[in-house]
Amino acid sequence: MTDAESREVFETLDDATDIDRQLAQVNLLRIRGQFEEARLRCLKLLNDFPQSAAAHTLMGDICVDKDDLAQAVEWYDMALGIIPESVADQKKLESVRKRLKDSETADTAAMLGLPTSRPKVGMFAAAFLALFVVVALGSYFAGRQMQAASHAKEKQVVDAPIHIPGTEPTVVNRGSQEGESNIEAIETPRNPTPSRVEVDRQLLGSLVPGAPEGVQMLEAMLDPRTNLVWVTAECPQDGNPRDAAAHVGTHALAKIENCPVATVRILQNGTVTLIADVRREAVVQTEVSEGRVWVDAVLSNVWPPTEPTEPNGQP
Repeated sequence: MTDAESREVFETLDDATDIDRQLAQVNLLRIRGQFEEARLRCLKLLNDFPQSAAAHTLMGDICVDKDDLAQAVEWYDMALGIIPESVADQKKLESVRKRLKDSETADTAAMLGLPTSRPKVGMFAAAFLALFVVVALGSYFAGRQMQAASHAKEKQVVDAPIHIPGTEPTVVNRGSQEGESNIEAIETPRNPTPSRVEVDRQLLGSLVPGAPEGVQMLEAMLDPRTNLVWVTAECPQDGNPRDAAAHVGTHALAKIENCPVATVRILQNGTVTLIADVRREAVVQTEVSEGRVWVDAVLSNVWPPTEPTEPNGQP
């Protein structure tokens, strides 16, 4: 070996030793997470040693760590261009290409609002199908039960007797095939829940105290729509029905606030002898509180129009 050849061999060994040392330094920076500094040092190394397949591979590793998969594919591909038989570089290239494809698929799925993992899609579909089956079965059985209950209710409604509150006790006779019969008396409730009838009964109770002397309060009914009141009272046979109507009407207006008109029916011996309206406005505007003038002032819409004859024969 000549001196020139020996000198060339030593220079090659020095270059190999130098690139290995620099590759080790760059790889250490990558491991420490100093990716940008490692990238710059590796680019300088590639500028000095453009045919170094190891430098291209290391540059690809740095790009993978930075999630720059497209650049990593290019660097691994260039490394294989220098050493095509490198199995390690081939595996890295295939792995990165697969990751890049999966990433692109995931991005597309995310844009479309689809799940990004096939196993998860399958699990989601299976769970949804199972839930659908459970809901369908539940709805079916619930519908069957509701239908059966509806038929039973219809039968019960048809078979049940019609009950009218306030009627006389109903006697139910159920005979057996052996000729024996059982008779059951069912009492109809006499005290229904509070209603308009109960309100009217309470109203009548409030009008009894302080009623005009000799007059018996029989019935009272309040119309909640207009706050008008109807009062029925019994007047003695020798009494004056007009006087009785005037006093009963003013008495009712005094008891019932915001009632504009009290319609009064006067009975004598069970017969209606007079019907008249007593208006609050007329009562307020009347200056007198007794006598025929007062009665004529507070009564209106009197029926019958002609005043009945008094017991002594005078009108």
